[in-house]
Amino acid sequence: MSLGSQTDATELIRLPQSNVALENDCRLVPVKRPSYLPFPRNSDFIGREAILAELDRKIFDGDCAKLALYGLGGIGKTQVALSFAFTVQRNRPDLSVFWASAISAESFERSFYEIAVRCSVKKPEQQANGFKSAVQQYLSSDVAGKWLLIVDNVDDELSFNPKYELPQDGSSTQHRSADIKPFLPNSELGHILFTTRHRRAATSLARNHCVELRDMSDTEATLLFKKLVIDRVSTNDENSICELVKELCHLPLAIIQASAYLNENPQVTVSDYLKLLRRAEHEGVNLLSHDFVDDTRYAESDNAVAATWMVSISQIEQVEPLAADLLMHLSVLEPTSIPSSLFMTSEPVDDERRTRAVGALCSYAFLRRRGSESDEYDMHRLVHKVARLWTRRQTNVNEVIERAVRHICQIFSRQRWGNRPIWRVLLTHTTGLLQDRVTDDMKERRFLCYYLGRCMYQEGRFAECQTWLLQADEWYRAHLIEEDPHRLEVEHALGVTYLQLGRANDSMRILEHVVDVDSRTREEGDVSRIASRHVLANAYLQDERFPEAAKLLEHVHEVAKKMIENNKLAKDSDVYSDLQRSLAASLQLSGRTNEAISV
Repeated sequence: MSLGSQTDATELIRLPQSNVALENDCRLVPVKRPSYLPFPRNSDFIGREAILAELDRKIFDGDCAKLALYGLGGIGKTQVALSFAFTVQRNRPDLSVFWASAISAESFERSFYEIAVRCSVKKPEQQANGFKSAVQQYLSSDVAGKWLLIVDNVDDELSFNPKYELPQDGSSTQHRSADIKPFLPNSELGHILFTTRHRRAATSLARNHCVELRDMSDTEATLLFKKLVIDRVSTNDENSICELVKELCHLPLAIIQASAYLNENPQVTVSDYLKLLRRAEHEGVNLLSHDFVDDTRYAESDNAVAATWMVSISQIEQVEPLAADLLMHLSVLEPTSIPSSLFMTSEPVDDERRTRAVGALCSYAFLRRRGSESDEYDMHRLVHKVARLWTRRQTNVNEVIERAVRHICQIFSRQRWGNRPIWRVLLTHTTGLLQDRVTDDMKERRFLCYYLGRCMYQEGRFAECQTWLLQADEWYRAHLIEEDPHRLEVEHALGVTYLQLGRANDSMRILEHVVDVDSRTREEGDVSRIASRHVLANAYLQDERFPEAAKLLEHVHEVAKKMIENNKLAKDSDVYSDLQRSLAASLQLSGRTNEAISV
């Protein structure tokens, strides 16, 4: 199943038949309700009936507009929310059900884009916030009808507390937090369910409408383990199983990891695994719990998860070293929506070996494919953190980050701007990598900053576009001569971005410099030279300097006509059409209406 797969709900609307003799009769007409759920139904989901019933009662019977489900990472919040979403789709066909991931700004933007596609919501022209504002406005209107929106993984402080300031200790984050509050819809017909690890986030988002997801019961944890382990459970294992699920703190994610390990290694018994787990504890893996501190949970719960995963990683190192190398590189990327194009290793390998390595990580549930036809994979947040810590212990993580930056740089260099599905999925990983200071002195960083700026421009996110282009421009100005075509390309893009942001003076300043350099280094009929003069004229128009705009555009228009005569430019090209429209506008605004009409 591909990314964005979903089960459309239907509602039954009674419409009168047109036949007069049957005017009192009705027929049922199914009408599809738009929905978006990025994952298929989890067939291994077990128990949690009480919490599912409580969510349904609070949201629908209690008419709760916002509800937060909170608990320890790995406790199963996402899977409970997903089960709830499919239950709502089945039992309440008059509701649309949508899903948004708040794991990072990019994933949140992408989720709202998917919702916009399902609901046929178009992004307004020059919308700086992409599809987020458009979807918010749509869901806040009565046109959207009844809906349930699940906002998953609201875990970072900045996601729910815009006033929070990042620590000034030089630390960096793996991803840029999603500022979700400004884009949450508000409608009497809608409900929002949040999932988060933090009680503070829950109360900030839903006030006193919060539900804590606690550990699975002994019965649920044991049933889950037995369901997942393939033909391995005997009466002799019952005591070991009880001890194991207790050692794993009844955490669903830890149980899944343990069962995956046992399925992959049939020679290892449940008792053997329990001994390995406890030995890892004594060898100091409990120190890994420091990165999983949660004020609402006991520290040993995080420690148990870390120990479980460290056992699996050690086994992977022994039986499939390439998979361990792949895991090391994945640990420096974002944990969700990882395309297979980012499956990199220290040394080049053939497709067969890479496929085997990916299979090993999937068999331990370290990676999970988004659907049978999807090219993207997810890694659980806690797995990702453990893998990152393991990478720091195994090697110089800075070298891994540098290899990842170079790899992404190569992918970007091969893509065309029109291939949006390819570069869109790279955005979140690229921005995450560039947050690390180790990339500051890499030449590839400047290239990626420029590409990110261009991508953000295509998405209509002009403020972010400006941020990335300024970083590229700063480096190019310090290291390249002003005639360098790459430097001119960045300056041109920055000037265009300033224009979109309404900063006409800044746009004119930088574009006048580009035009001046172009006049000395490029031929009169060079397309780049035409483009820069055209944009500069548009900046004059925005600044209401109409005569100057008209004079410049008249000159450029004459150059373009000569190029058409010499078959160097197509008359029906977008370049020439846009130029004509700008010229007509400038002439009319200059009081030269007749000339504008003739254009």
